Amino acid sequence: MRRTTLVSALSLAAASLLLAASAVAGPKGKGDDHIKIQLKGFEEVPVVLTGATGELQLTINDAAGTIAYELTYEKLEGDVR
Repeated sequence: MRRTTLVSALSLAAASLLLAASAVAGPKGKGDDHIKIQLKGFEEVPVVLTGATGELQLTINDAAGTIAYELTYEKLEGDVR
C-alpha cells in the first residue's frame, strides 16, 4: 500500500470517527469514553483489495481534554513511513 493511500485511509477513518464519536461513545461525564474502529482496505476510497487490516482504539477523557490512541496493523504490502 502506498504511503499516500495509507495516510488518506487513516485521515478518512479519523474524520469519520470524530463525526461519529458522540454517537458511539458512552454518556459524557462518566469517565473515559472508549472507541474501537476496525480498518479494512475494502472501506478505502477508492477500494483497495488487500489482506492488510488495522484497528484504532481511542480513549477520550473530556475532563482532562485528552485523547489517547493505539493504532495497530498487520499484513501491509509496503513499508510504513
